[in-house]
Amino acid sequence: MSIASQPGYLWNRDSIIANAPAASGCYVLFNDTWVYVGESDNIQQSLLKHLEEAGTKIARAKPSRFSCQQMAPNLRVVRRNVWIAQLHPSCNELPA
Repeated sequence: MSIASQPGYLWNRDSIIANAPAASGCYVLFNDTWVYVGESDNIQQSLLKHLEEAGTKIARAKPSRFSCQQMAPNLRVVRRNVWIAQLHPSCNELPA
């Protein structure tokens, strides 16, 4: 299933704790547009960090939902780059 076809979860602390694994994978933040694609050893921890940030480009974009997929560490960067190229999120730069 494509990340773009997933409805996602609400962008708040309780939802992140309930729905984001403390495991390796990729994640997307979005509202009516794609905001950010990231990869992490601990999806839940990374999402909580983004949620708590103030004044960053991501915070100013005001994501309302997130989605994530667990995957092996050796697959994350490639998957993130593919999603960035497909989704054109406003807070990511296209990989070189």
